[in-house]
Amino acid sequence: MFGENMKSFKLLLITDDKTMKSNYKNSLKESEIKVYQIGSDDQFDKAIRDLEPEILGYDISNCSQNFIQDLETMRTNFPDVVRMIISNTPKEKKVVNALFEGFAKVVLPITPNEKSVSLIKNILRIRDEIESDEVKHFIMSLDSLPSLPTLYDDIMSAIRDDKDLKYIAKIIEKEPSLASDVIKTVNSPAYSIETSSLQTALAFLGINAIKDVIVSFSAFKEDLVPKKSLPYFKILQDHSTLTNNYTHEMYQFLFNKKLNKNIASLPLIGNIGLILLLKSDHNKFLEYLKRLKDFDDYNYEDLDDEIFNISHSKLGGYLFNWWGLPIFTVDATLNHHKEFIMNPETAEFIEAFRVADILAWQKLGYLEKVQIEEKYTDIFLSPEELRSKREKIAEEERAKAKKEEEIKPSEKKREIIEENHKKKKSLFGKFFSK
Repeated sequence: MFGENMKSFKLLLITDDKTMKSNYKNSLKESEIKVYQIGSDDQFDKAIRDLEPEILGYDISNCSQNFIQDLETMRTNFPDVVRMIISNTPKEKKVVNALFEGFAKVVLPITPNEKSVSLIKNILRIRDEIESDEVKHFIMSLDSLPSLPTLYDDIMSAIRDDKDLKYIAKIIEKEPSLASDVIKTVNSPAYSIETSSLQTALAFLGINAIKDVIVSFSAFKEDLVPKKSLPYFKILQDHSTLTNNYTHEMYQFLFNKKLNKNIASLPLIGNIGLILLLKSDHNKFLEYLKRLKDFDDYNYEDLDDEIFNISHSKLGGYLFNWWGLPIFTVDATLNHHKEFIMNPETAEFIEAFRVADILAWQKLGYLEKVQIEEKYTDIFLSPEELRSKREKIAEEERAKAKKEEEIKPSEKKREIIEENHKKKKSLFGKFFSK
């Protein structure tokens, strides 16, 4: 991304720390990013309009105590500017809340390091991908975009104010179909919980997952597509549910642990861009599904590009960014068909998600020619079959090790013979040299 022909980017630091600008400037000197600074008492609104930076770094250690309000103002007035919090306490509750609610994308340290520089570059890479001309052109061609329910802000506000689950449940109950979706989600095989209580469901899901379920609810409203497209919309709904279930099972199978609650519901919404493809052109989507049956590549986004001239991952990333979802959600959605991922901590999730995505399609009769590695398909073996297979592999490894041990003495003997031969040759050489 950062090459000779790339335009330069502007990072505006809002801080009273006089050394911060020089620190960031030195760290970013090899990049195309120019660093600027204003103080906490300066009018950031005017500075942003005048400078037009791509990135804002807001130092919360010596700026306004109402930094959430400031960030919210920035998000409203300058939605295209990437907002970053600068703080050495990334796990502080107010910082976590700001990220959770989408007021800022990431947290940078007061003194930049190699990791933070890489993070800034990757954020800009993501920004370029989801705000490219092709994405904007596609989005502009749609008559509307899925929107979050009106009570979404109320729920986020309640979470920010530390309201209890009973309070949050009452807000959700104002939208009965959303309440039903939350309960249905926790009763799915992915969670293996049986409850008809919304409050219990919320307690099990966790705060972060509640957000994903609301997003899923918004994405899969049937009025998003024309009636003639509803059968194919239903396929996408089924694919979403299956992908979610398979991701949880695969993650547990591969890594012997449960999926972190912060991303537990992400598989429900990871392919949201497919809905936008269906919404854009019914006939093209029919062709897409027809071709998908015989497609034989893990990365079926190549088919997206061929038929729609854009990938569903980029569209999903755009939509999540537009909704103000956390950057790791945008990143995971944008890259779930690729091996690259911005945050190594989500690499395990992506591995499980990628395979689950294909398995879900195959369950529905698509992508059946894609060859899935044996280490993943073992998930379908019964416990007895899996144990037997592992015992067989272990036995083969022991036999191989034993054979290697038996070979070693003969190899040692050969080495001794060769060494003696060299010595004799050396003696003969000395004799004849005389």
